[in-house]
Amino acid sequence: MSFRNIKSRLKTSIENTVFISCYIFFKLLGLLPESLRNSESRFAPPNVCVSSPEGLIYNFGLILTFPVLSYYSIRAMRDSDYPNKSSTTEAFEFFKAVFGSIIVVILWALITQKQRKTVTLANQVMNIDHLLMKDKNIAAPETCLLPCASICAFNMFCWVTLIWTEIVGFDKIQLIILVTEVGPNFIFNWFFILHTFVIMLLETRVRAVNQGMLRLSKDLRSSIPRTTAGEDKIKSLITLKYAHECLHEVINEVATLLSVPVFLIIAELAPSIIYDAYYMVIPFLVPSFEFSWVLIANSLCYLSSQMFPIVTMVVSMDRITNEMERTAPIVHNLYTRAALGRIVKSEFKLLSLKLLHSKIRFTACDVFSLDRTLISSIFSMAVTYLVIIIQFQVL
Repeated sequence: MSFRNIKSRLKTSIENTVFISCYIFFKLLGLLPESLRNSESRFAPPNVCVSSPEGLIYNFGLILTFPVLSYYSIRAMRDSDYPNKSSTTEAFEFFKAVFGSIIVVILWALITQKQRKTVTLANQVMNIDHLLMKDKNIAAPETCLLPCASICAFNMFCWVTLIWTEIVGFDKIQLIILVTEVGPNFIFNWFFILHTFVIMLLETRVRAVNQGMLRLSKDLRSSIPRTTAGEDKIKSLITLKYAHECLHEVINEVATLLSVPVFLIIAELAPSIIYDAYYMVIPFLVPSFEFSWVLIANSLCYLSSQMFPIVTMVVSMDRITNEMERTAPIVHNLYTRAALGRIVKSEFKLLSLKLLHSKIRFTACDVFSLDRTLISSIFSMAVTYLVIIIQFQVL
């Protein structure tokens, strides 16, 4: 066996191991109730996604159990003592715990309700991969294992540090308190990370389609005789056109599915970001507040766990939107310059018109856009309210 084959098999084995580990982790969090099984048809992808009754029952168990645990967690939180405790911080902690728990339950309910839709979209992506892999004129999509692993590693580091500072910084903390203190943020954080991975995966498919069209359009610039090679390239173009239309539909559906959950989560995270930023800077400004590097590190970890997944998600959304916008000029050059038949040319002309009039947009219930402007908006909001709160505190 050659070194190249060994390297390829090792890479595939690592990718499968990472994929299965992530799948089990997200399934335990109630974010992936679907199941995977081997396909029985040789014309279909090797794996297919199916609705899972076990996943449905598991999510219902989470939905019923979490409010009970939250109730006891909130009771324990109100009876506990911690540095810089006041009636204001106690009221905010209570509001944050109740609101966060409600949104977690709603999130699990939405995921459970949309399971069939998610299964359909996952199978569409698998079918696209199957089509692209079968065509020898189309390069396989790039793997996004390294960036996904880097995001996971940094996110896990933030959470390990957060739990450590939570236990060290707050003496005799009851573990039940972590259910509402950390639990909702943990679920929201990994929900954003999961969909960052989904969007990154879709982006690699869109890029593969764009690069395939670009390469084939260069090959077809000059008039080619009706050879087998020429006919194969025309068929590959039709495959790429179909793949892009499917990807466009899938991305639109993903944007729709994310709209409500993202709006609810950011509505909960926005005041939490201000609160944690306040706890991080106030010891430097007000001498009466207890100063502790552990508590400051704890607040910094909370901020990181809240902002990092938002940043990665909106950046990936920006990237896939930009990649989708590249398709229209590629298709326009293709049908105007390449040597195509009349019927094929008319199909790509219709695709070009469709792309010009149907833009991909990620929004949170059409209230605000999910792009890089969201990061600056959150930063501006946090700074503004932080200045106001500190002024009242100092005066």
